[in-house]
Amino acid sequence: QPCLVYGQTKLDFERSLLQLEYGIVLRLSNMIGPPGPYMQGGMKFLQWLEGNITSRSHVSLKNDEVRSFVCIFDVIKVIAHVVGISVGCLESICGPDEKVTSSDNSTQQSTRIREYYNTFGCFITPINDDTSTGKQHNVYNVGGPDPLSRYELALLVASAMHVEMEVSPEATATTAGGAAKRLNAKENVWQVSSVPSASMTSIVASPRNVAMDSSVTENDFNMKFTPLKNYLATKYTSI
Repeated sequence: QPCLVYGQTKLDFERSLLQLEYGIVLRLSNMIGPPGPYMQGGMKFLQWLEGNITSRSHVSLKNDEVRSFVCIFDVIKVIAHVVGISVGCLESICGPDEKVTSSDNSTQQSTRIREYYNTFGCFITPINDDTSTGKQHNVYNVGGPDPLSRYELALLVASAMHVEMEVSPEATATTAGGAAKRLNAKENVWQVSSVPSASMTSIVASPRNVAMDSSVTENDFNMKFTPLKNYLATKYTSI
């Protein structure tokens, strides 16, 4: 049951879409990956975490809102299945990924998309029919295998970046995900506050648990969603 007009609007659209002869719905969870090549301002949560880890800025992170964060390359793979394109075309569609800015502030371009698929597999296979019912599914959850809070995701990112994350008393930041103005004293320690949602100011209500079961998607698309720990380890190999 949607708790906001935003969610209800998406549900209403799903119902309309499924009236079409070839209607199919992909329910995407929070996506983790490189920034979009055409982003104008702002940043995604992963890049926000990277920035605060690099600067050692104290932040407050929610520990009781669970999401099935999903690797963006897995989302691409699912969409490729649906529209019938080959993974060989994906790099031209997405553009090259960027490595994290190194300590000398130089940013290197790399073929991360190709490297990812060389590591985790890249074969597009036909969608399976559900043999038990004789029909094909038309609503698919697209979420990662590990339900995580934002605090737990930050732990994974810090670990992949080889930075120790330390829980400390809440700093001056009280808005959702806000960063305090001060820096931490310890060079390789990033201090954060692990806090419940109720303790943070938010403009709109946010559901506590929207973890997804994407097993039907994995079965029908002959794939396995990548654990974020594996993706992050690959992403930060060069650090």
